[in-house]
Amino acid sequence: MYLLKFLNGTKFSGAESSILRTTTVEYRLACSAEFFNSTVIGADWRKSDVTRILLETPFELFVVSMPFDGYPQELALRFALDYTTEKSGNAQSTFLPDEEIVDDLCALLTLLARRLIAPVVKTKEQADYQHQTFSSFFCDRPMPLLPMPQFPAWRRRPASIMIGLHDQRVMSYDPPPVGVDPEALRGVLTALASNKNAEVLLNAARLYKTGMELIESRPDISYQLLISTAESLSNVALADYRPDEAEIIESKRRLVEYVEKCALSEEMARSIALEASKGDRWTKKKFRQFLSTYSSDDIWEEDPLFVVPENLRPKREDFDRTLGRIYNLRSRNLHAGSAFPRSIRIGTSPLYSVRDLPIDFLAKVDIPAVAWFEKVVSSAAQRLIAEETGTKSAMPFQSIGGSRRH
Repeated sequence: MYLLKFLNGTKFSGAESSILRTTTVEYRLACSAEFFNSTVIGADWRKSDVTRILLETPFELFVVSMPFDGYPQELALRFALDYTTEKSGNAQSTFLPDEEIVDDLCALLTLLARRLIAPVVKTKEQADYQHQTFSSFFCDRPMPLLPMPQFPAWRRRPASIMIGLHDQRVMSYDPPPVGVDPEALRGVLTALASNKNAEVLLNAARLYKTGMELIESRPDISYQLLISTAESLSNVALADYRPDEAEIIESKRRLVEYVEKCALSEEMARSIALEASKGDRWTKKKFRQFLSTYSSDDIWEEDPLFVVPENLRPKREDFDRTLGRIYNLRSRNLHAGSAFPRSIRIGTSPLYSVRDLPIDFLAKVDIPAVAWFEKVVSSAAQRLIAEETGTKSAMPFQSIGGSRRH
């Protein structure tokens, strides 16, 4: 977890050679959205270079796209770190852990912003060497850019043209711009690094980011990853969760009935059921309880990021049962080869494939679209992170606009 060590200000062990010194690296990132510094007061953030500065510490993060709203938006990430040496028996390896730090930071930013952010390429590696007799090649090492590596990014979404009797309107389905509060972001990163559950939260962010990478192309795998994200986070939010006695007895109903058939008393059957449940992790119950408790009311409103038809979203009163069906299908998909319905892929684009539509399009479906479930997981995750980092009043990313833009 080099990212957490870096945020904690821990110096890496460094190479034993006295020649190696702190190295400054720069990466380019691809953001499937438009970020800007929301703390800068101005009429149009696209006309100010100051709004390009998204973060200055512990990382430097800038918008470098030309124009400002180029898609995907290009970001520059800069930071300085030391070499680290890892040993295993008689073998040892000395390296810069910058790639691991960048990957994990992108995962965390993706979870916080609900926008896909991915590393593209390293553009700079500048080392501060003790001896200056070396060629500049060793001090300011040029990084290869060709061939340009592939990177994950969401496809650009087509706009719709609404034609009326007297005018025409263009409706954009691209992700709305996101305002970034640098101080709030710095606060979240700093607080997260010292949190006792930081490793679990970061692992959950990795699952979530991979799910966001695949949400357009492999919605079934994305669904699995989002469910795993929620499971991981539920172990933080509900670490001491245990159902009440009545629920435990009901979950062991078959055991209770069998014990009673063996001519043992009902009280004895209940005691055996309670004892048998001590090793249970209650993963399904924690999964449902976490999402029910931590997701906000925003999940029932129109989503500015993904366009999910109303019939592919569950009703509020059916929320808990829907979560149960999702979890059960996840298990059948993994262990029995049952497939997710094709309708789960609807919502990541305003264009629908006829094959993906339910036969009865107006009827409610049992398993909602993955785009709707993503919003539920994101909402619960962000609330948990705000709770764990003590930043409930100032989250670092705020989406601009709550509906389709004209």
